[in-house]
Amino acid sequence: MIHIRDLGSASQAWTLLDCDHRGGDVGARHACDPLTSPAGWLPATVPGLVAQDLLAAGRIADPFYGDNVKGARWIENRDWLYRTSFQITTDEAAKPVRLVCESLDTFASLYLNGELLTRHENQFRRLVVDVTGRLRPGQNVLVIAFEAPMPATVRRAGPKLAYWNEPWERLYVRKSQMSFGWDWAARTPTVGIVDPIRLEFSDDVWASDLYVSGRPLAGDRGTIRAAVDLTLAKAASPGPATAEMLVDGEVVSTSEVSLGAGSTHVALEHELLHAELWWPKELGSPHLYRVELRIRREQRVLFEATRRCGVRDIKLRLRDPANPNSSVFYFEVNGQRLWAKGDNWLPLDFLHTRVTPDAYRAYMELLMSGGVNCLRVWGGGIIEHAPFYDLCDELGLLLWHDFPYACGVYPKSEAFLEEARLEAIDIVQRLRSHASLALFCGNNENEVLAIQTSPDDRFHAIYYDVLPKVIAELAPDVAYHPGSPSSPSGKTHPDSMEEGDRHNWDVWFGGKSTEFLDDEARFNSEFGAQAFPQRESLESFIPPGDLWKPGAVSHPDGPSPGYLMARHGAQLDKLLPRAASFGLLFNADNLVATTQAFQAETIGRYIRHYRRLLPMTGGVVLWNYTSTWPSICWAAIDFYRRPKQAFYECKRSFRPAVIGIEPTDDGQETYAAHVSLDRPGKVRGIVTLELREIATGNVIHVERGEEGLDGPGAREALRMTLPAALDRRRHALVATFRHDGGIERDIRYLTRVADLVGTGGKLTAERHADRIELTSTGWRLRVGIESYETPAVWDDDYFDMLPGEKRVLRIAHGSMPAHQWVVADMGTRAPLAPGQKVEL
Repeated sequence: MIHIRDLGSASQAWTLLDCDHRGGDVGARHACDPLTSPAGWLPATVPGLVAQDLLAAGRIADPFYGDNVKGARWIENRDWLYRTSFQITTDEAAKPVRLVCESLDTFASLYLNGELLTRHENQFRRLVVDVTGRLRPGQNVLVIAFEAPMPATVRRAGPKLAYWNEPWERLYVRKSQMSFGWDWAARTPTVGIVDPIRLEFSDDVWASDLYVSGRPLAGDRGTIRAAVDLTLAKAASPGPATAEMLVDGEVVSTSEVSLGAGSTHVALEHELLHAELWWPKELGSPHLYRVELRIRREQRVLFEATRRCGVRDIKLRLRDPANPNSSVFYFEVNGQRLWAKGDNWLPLDFLHTRVTPDAYRAYMELLMSGGVNCLRVWGGGIIEHAPFYDLCDELGLLLWHDFPYACGVYPKSEAFLEEARLEAIDIVQRLRSHASLALFCGNNENEVLAIQTSPDDRFHAIYYDVLPKVIAELAPDVAYHPGSPSSPSGKTHPDSMEEGDRHNWDVWFGGKSTEFLDDEARFNSEFGAQAFPQRESLESFIPPGDLWKPGAVSHPDGPSPGYLMARHGAQLDKLLPRAASFGLLFNADNLVATTQAFQAETIGRYIRHYRRLLPMTGGVVLWNYTSTWPSICWAAIDFYRRPKQAFYECKRSFRPAVIGIEPTDDGQETYAAHVSLDRPGKVRGIVTLELREIATGNVIHVERGEEGLDGPGAREALRMTLPAALDRRRHALVATFRHDGGIERDIRYLTRVADLVGTGGKLTAERHADRIELTSTGWRLRVGIESYETPAVWDDDYFDMLPGEKRVLRIAHGSMPAHQWVVADMGTRAPLAPGQKVEL
């Protein structure tokens, strides 16, 4: 058996000390003396980050608040020592034992009792060190010295390579690329023991990761397979043994194995006569079996390990003769097509070791309450902590996983490629058993960068040789895509709409309007727009007194709101002109409302457009929902877990059946209403397309018809040509689809929202114990409820109300918040107390 001794701070004390750069090794040797003075050492959290411990000790101010991040930058220029001591018995000292570090960030030297064990320089690869015979009975001292991350990075860099996001030297080190800062997070230095650390004692055998997989067969049958590689421990003897596989506690398969010199591969398989399949939550139940593998001699258990297993078949479909040019990009699960509605996943917290399993669950459930069914782990972040992957399996979230390469042309040296290979082996072995895993992807945006800067590097050996070979050997059932975006044929631009996936930044970075969309991407894996978070969130990271000072963009003697907003990610040169299309910007509430309206409009228009292209388009992955740093950024949910307007626009656009209005050409004289269904099943109903006068709500003209869909697809239901000389400022198009499952609506304005004429009327909001009732006498824009407490997701929010309309809102996820505000138009806001009726 393998006996585990956890070395984390939950089991024993760790301390932390900083020293001059390049002084860590000397300090580590001194710190291995059991009589080392505790003076100057701080309590340390393991797993954890240096910044957490410095924050707890009062050595730094909260780097997320105001401009405090500048006061934490010194962290990256100091060496850091982690120290712990532990007792070992005489029996333990005689056993085979290894030290396992799941993740070290990043440039680490490990010392045990004054002896250098090893050096390790890859945050994404586990470190396993044989320490047999190196532990001594009694007290042992372990010290891990981390070299200062910034000078260590610069020292390892070679010639300058093409990149987006500073510093270019990051491309040479295997450290989380976002840890150097990104355009949505200022540089907050990260260094530390960031995942579990332990001792593993064994009398018998060492083992690789237990690999479990399940596949459906014909009918309702399925198979489960469990496999592991075993190596004899130094104290064990060769000979016969029995392998057993258990499913949900029952022994279902056995095999005799012979343990000898070298590695012994053990694989057992069991056929389920009535298999319960694992499905994404949207298509069914994410059923998981509990699978155990045991190796024993007679009654003595030599090895055992347990994992959960889903029986499923996930494919990435790239060809369909029925499609234009036969190119598609969509996921198929157990023979059923899934239209992806995803989030580009960033760590929930830049200081990611603070995230608890409960926080992961709460956030994933929040995403799913908005219709999300797929997560893309973005290549610039981290290999997530174990609870994340377990919850994807359990909750039924499909998982697209980038390898950790982002926005750069990486080195091609033999040494770098070998490290990439070893890293990939470790990542694949850790993740391949997860039922939710649908796709491994080579990188984020590196091919697009290469095309622009060094075309010979487009087909980089990491993504076109190293990674596919590792996956083919270790996880042949998991699909692989060389990059995002990337074109499978290699004959078109990697960001082509003709094949593969696309990152559509035509609006935010390209300055394009959403009035007429002609993109025909097979899959859109990044798109979005920035927006300010709710006022209460802004006041949590910007001093409230500095939040809004009209005209103050910068001043020489200190920070200003504009400076602080930019420090927290706001690209004001792009954001403010777009926000002005939705209303005047004369106070903080206007700024929040108009930027959120722009973001919601951009995202909603694109989602409805791509749904119109069903079944050609396989889905969307929004950039993004997650704010990993308090910021003004692309997130649809802010750092404090308050949804923005875009969250609800996605929630509406991600419903099973959706209606959308689009102009038929860039002349925008004729508009079509499209109905779509994103999943198996049927939908039938009545479609209306109305031209309405905004001031009165009166219907000027209407088209009406019946429409139905069988399975995933879309259909144009109605068309309307606008009357000649129509005053677009005073009219709008309203499309409605009434079907058995509910009522869907889309409103299309014919000019800028800021130029509309006729909006207004009295809006009444009444708060009850279990609901909010809203009524409007006129046409009101972006009516909604905002709250302080989270999570609080309404069944709908931030919608436009027509004259005479009444809406009732109830909590769909979370609980009724105590502090509420009713909002409308582009900055009108009033508190709404329990039992109160408010008129706006």
